[in-house]
Amino acid sequence: MEAKNMEGPRATKPEEVQPVIDLVNLVFRTGNHCKPTMGIEFPLLLCEENRENMRIITENGQPVSDINYYPSSIAVEGSTIRAASVGAVCTHPDYRGRHFATMILDDVEARMHREGVEVMLVSGGRGLYRRRQCVRVGGFDRAVLKPGKSPGRTGLSLVAMERLHLREAVHLYNQEAVRFHRTCREFTRLHEGVMTPWGNRYFKSYLVRIDGKAAAYFVVRFFRDSDRAEIREYAGDRMAVIQGIRRLIQDGNLSECALVCGKNDGIRILLEEEGIPLQHQDQQGTLKILDFPSLMNSLQPYMKQYLPDEAVDALEFTEEDGTFSVCCGEETMTVNGMDDLGQLLFGQREQDSPENVSVRKELAGKPELRRVVDTVFPIPFPWTDNMNFI
Repeated sequence: MEAKNMEGPRATKPEEVQPVIDLVNLVFRTGNHCKPTMGIEFPLLLCEENRENMRIITENGQPVSDINYYPSSIAVEGSTIRAASVGAVCTHPDYRGRHFATMILDDVEARMHREGVEVMLVSGGRGLYRRRQCVRVGGFDRAVLKPGKSPGRTGLSLVAMERLHLREAVHLYNQEAVRFHRTCREFTRLHEGVMTPWGNRYFKSYLVRIDGKAAAYFVVRFFRDSDRAEIREYAGDRMAVIQGIRRLIQDGNLSECALVCGKNDGIRILLEEEGIPLQHQDQQGTLKILDFPSLMNSLQPYMKQYLPDEAVDALEFTEEDGTFSVCCGEETMTVNGMDDLGQLLFGQREQDSPENVSVRKELAGKPELRRVVDTVFPIPFPWTDNMNFI
């Protein structure tokens, strides 16, 4: 199709917000015989307030390609990482094959660099992203809870979470050492969005009370015509989380309920004590480190909790033409490429083992650097298929 009156990449104008949402729904929902729910599911991403970050190309005044992102910050044990999540990436079927998405991604990455974003999170892993050095990383385990064991504690109750319970949920969430920062407004809107059913999926959230006091909460994804479920997000007392899930399995006659946890999450110990197998799980989607030196500088408070101040202050992090270096006094290690860097910082992928990753060879004969790497990497990170999923 011949290009006529093309504009962009640029921000979405106020009068274009709904047409952009209509395009997103066409590609992801109505084109797949689902209801047009994308604007409801992702109220922070697809809205008037975020239209500067809804980047589009138009032809003859109509949006034909769209990439959206939402800036956020992530708490990592006392540090704050500047991140941005990319999602609802789409091009109208009649305009595909013209590299519009690539053009918009160029614009999006340039904006993120100017805005000081350190890590770009992408909900997908297709070639469009891999060609831009977005990589898969590990860092998680998956457990499957099944019927057969009692929920345990007396005094435990499971309450379907409504708006009036969100204040208690926010309090529990904000005690998590590793999390997306959320304002009260963001938490409320994200919760409303994640409850939106689509396709064969529907969602519920529960507050776990112990003797009447809020101890934990979790958000659950259910599947129509299925007796299995998945936990999308949890917070609070880890034993209360497990016992609440067991009550859910019992009351809901579920055959299983899966949960994903970080490698450093204390819930792993409780699951192992119950004899529940843990299987390695890659992070959802892909990510790209946009500013390695800035990211490592932001992580200094986290690192200083595990290493002496002088050891952290002596570290130097540099990046040049896709090569990343870490220096500690006379010792230097070099990481070639985003793939190895991503796995070093955020965890090994399922198909790889630490012995097979080239960066480990760089540590031979470098005791100080090995101590740093073994102590602070991989960095604990939130599971991104939570309420912040975009």
